[in-house]
Amino acid sequence: MRCARCETLVRRERPAPAIARVVDDDAAFYGREYWFTHQEGELGCPNILLRTRADLPERCLHWLRTVLRYKLPPARTLELGSGPGGFVALLAWAGFDASGLELSPWVVEFVRDTFRVPMLLGPVEDQAIEPGSLDLIAAMDVLEHLPDPVGTMRHCVQLLKPDGILLIQTPRYPEGQRHEELVADGDRFLEMLRPRDHLHLFSREALRRLFGCVGAEHIAFEPAMFAEYDMFAMASRMPPTVREAAEIDAALSGKATGRMVQALMDLDADRSALGLRHAEAEADRVARLAALEAQGRRLGEAEGERNALRTEVTGLRHQLADSEADRTARLDVIERQGKQLGAVEAERNELRAEVTAIRGHLETAEADRAARLEVIGQMSRRLAEVESQQDELRAAFDAQGQVLKRLQDTVQQIRATRAYRVLRRLGRWSLIAQGLGQSQEGSQDASAGARTAEEMRFDAAYASIREPKKKDWILYGPGSEDKIAERLESVGFNVHRYEIDVADFRSYFAAARYLEDFPDYYASSRAEKSLEHYLAAKLLQLNDRDIYVDIASQHSPAPVIYERLYGVKAYRQDLAYPSGVHEDRIGGDAARLPVADGFATKMALHCSFEHFEGDSDVGFIRECGRVLGPGGAACIVPLYLSEEYAIQTDPEVAARSHVQLEPDAVVYGARGFANRFGRFYDPEHLAARLMTNAPNLTLKIYRIVNAAQVDPSCYARFAMLIRKPATRTP
Repeated sequence: MRCARCETLVRRERPAPAIARVVDDDAAFYGREYWFTHQEGELGCPNILLRTRADLPERCLHWLRTVLRYKLPPARTLELGSGPGGFVALLAWAGFDASGLELSPWVVEFVRDTFRVPMLLGPVEDQAIEPGSLDLIAAMDVLEHLPDPVGTMRHCVQLLKPDGILLIQTPRYPEGQRHEELVADGDRFLEMLRPRDHLHLFSREALRRLFGCVGAEHIAFEPAMFAEYDMFAMASRMPPTVREAAEIDAALSGKATGRMVQALMDLDADRSALGLRHAEAEADRVARLAALEAQGRRLGEAEGERNALRTEVTGLRHQLADSEADRTARLDVIERQGKQLGAVEAERNELRAEVTAIRGHLETAEADRAARLEVIGQMSRRLAEVESQQDELRAAFDAQGQVLKRLQDTVQQIRATRAYRVLRRLGRWSLIAQGLGQSQEGSQDASAGARTAEEMRFDAAYASIREPKKKDWILYGPGSEDKIAERLESVGFNVHRYEIDVADFRSYFAAARYLEDFPDYYASSRAEKSLEHYLAAKLLQLNDRDIYVDIASQHSPAPVIYERLYGVKAYRQDLAYPSGVHEDRIGGDAARLPVADGFATKMALHCSFEHFEGDSDVGFIRECGRVLGPGGAACIVPLYLSEEYAIQTDPEVAARSHVQLEPDAVVYGARGFANRFGRFYDPEHLAARLMTNAPNLTLKIYRIVNAAQVDPSCYARFAMLIRKPATRTP
């Protein structure tokens, strides 16, 4: 994969973190067989035994010349990935306090036995090296193998003295080149696309950015030994000091092995000079041979061209005679066609005049047609209004008819009673009937005003929901939060009191630029939404090493804000996105994420976990155990809790969507909720559904005690932090 901003190539599939530590030399990728089967058999390179001899007069001398330009013996040096160990030995012979480092125990012992130089085992981050104690760290063909090049280089910079330097050899990706262009040009950089070996391939610009972000902003590119696909660079925190030749000679002359190194460098310089002279002579020989061949070809071509011209002249003479005859014949045709053209021109002018007249009539007809269409449109709109009024009148008439029918039924029931017959005999019924009619008419008017069509639709939808149910919103009563917290503790949860630092939240809100960059995002509940984002970031302790996934993100600005404020690499996940991983979007069910094990370090759900229907909540908790890497965490805020296990729904939405409502939950029909499903856990169901399905995770609950101090509209009362242990438990 290629970053268009910094021109870095990144391996699509990330290796397991264990690749950086060799425990089994026979099975690990960077174990013993890496230097035999892989290097020799798969890549066609010399094995480690041959390289102990071949590297010394070649690349090791080239690297040493560059080291001596910046650092002199007895500077303390460390070579990462020292391989056969020849460069460490050459540095030691030159008088440097030199050590090497390798991942394979076998390679470490081999180098110690072969060159008698100090060797360290394992990643540089694991070594007990005092910060600020090294003068130089060399990494030759190492940077491209590092799973976390930024983290490793930042650690190396901390180990260097203030004037210490990094010396790096790594493949160079040609800036701006597409893969198709490299293939078309036969570029040798294609040999560096080794998915098993190379995790990151940098351009020059990418290398500058890398060392700039770790604090080594002074970088100089030196001549690379394999310039057709490599680059060779020096990086440091301070402007480096370049040593003169006299200083270098004086530093090397102090010991016998240093003089031997000088002799090797002199022989290498003589060999290089002879190579240049040989190359110049070879180039001159090739150029002269090419000139001879070119002159021979030109001579043959000139002879052939002369003969061809003779033949062509003869043919042209014949063609000229034929052309003269044809010219005379065509002149006769031109004169005849000229007369015909005059007649056609006259007829064309007559037709143009007729077309102009027809166009005038057509424009008049079009204007008339448009006017008639406008009248028809007005009549259609008026007809639609009349039909709508008719429908309203019919509905009102039907409603009045139903009321009248109920009134008539009531009167009939009264007439069937003994009291009615007695009142008729006494002559009192007419007065009661008159009063009853007025009362019923007034009651009918009041009922029609009090109950709207929307209320009747809501009541009809609510009636279709199964029992047990309540027509209300789920609310916290006095003391509810205390009772819930006590029950959470009784079923095994750790409940921690969390008080929001309101001033810190205000600073976050301003830095996140909600009003400037996201003015339309939940404008009516902006305080609650921004508080949820703030709480998740604080509980997760986001930082620039995190791979973050925003679950049920859809249009949330949280990923953008987290990338800008905390430097995370952010992904968005939502059921509404296309299935699969597409750049920074992950589509599909959050209970079955289409990503590799250990993909993320942090995840968060902002006001979304309560909408996970069926067993999706259980499935997501299990996915946390798979998708989070060691030490990773996920945050749910708010965590909706209640004293009883309940589901809040809008009956009208639920009736249309055929929502499955769990049988052991009380259903709250909340008018205006506009959502099909909102789960509120009681402590016992929270433990049964989540804690029992997270055996290798720790679930911690935070009780937020002062959300109203941020804004009276804020309703977050509980949050949950799900954490995966940093190491695998047996």
